Amino acid sequence: MALTLQKVKKAAGEYDPELITRVRLPSASLTAMGGLETVVNMIELALPNNALRAISGLEACVKLERIDLSSNQISRIEGLEGLTSLRFLDLRENQIRELGNIDALVNLHCLEQLHLQNGADGTRRNAVCEEATYLSTIKTRLPALTTLDNERMALKMDAGEVDGLQADAELLEPLPAESWCQAEDWDLPSARGGAADPMSKDAAKIAKDVRAVTDDCAQLQRDALEMMQEAKADLGGSG
Repeated sequence: MALTLQKVKKAAGEYDPELITRVRLPSASLTAMGGLETVVNMIELALPNNALRAISGLEACVKLERIDLSSNQISRIEGLEGLTSLRFLDLRENQIRELGNIDALVNLHCLEQLHLQNGADGTRRNAVCEEATYLSTIKTRLPALTTLDNERMALKMDAGEVDGLQADAELLEPLPAESWCQAEDWDLPSARGGAADPMSKDAAKIAKDVRAVTDDCAQLQRDALEMMQEAKADLGGSG
């Protein structure tokens, strides 16, 4: 069953298409979008829990700010390129698989919220959410986005970065308790005649400086690991 202008008018309770600002038709057994060419002042479109397979017919609806097409059968993000006022897009529980679909949104500079799954538990997800570069790709392609999958974008990125740092830290070998230079004999023989060799003094000073630097490095590594553990614990508690 396709969406028609007659259905749109009935749902909105308006006869004149230009007076319609909101269209909400959840669970209406819709299989295709249509009838919206003259609904030019619409700011909200909600068609969740239908059987829509494509996003189409929205070219004239340039005032749209909110779109909810969750729980449908949509496999591609398309037909939204001209909706420069769009701020909210819900596409949870569809069939979107390719990260390349994000490119259809790069010119929507007002877009603040994008939902492709439930952020808290990952339910109602699209297959694209399982891609390893899902989060980083969206951050790069949609830098103005503030909310992704019901979670603040900044918090999602902080959590991802801490996890990555922790994984890298676990691969590091701890420095030995004794600095490597402490095991070396840095004493040089004195010059003939018992006079102190100026070069040996320089070498001793360099050795002392090297020991101090390596000790500092070991302490910095320990401090960094402690900070990463605390940051991860704080982020886990705030979630």
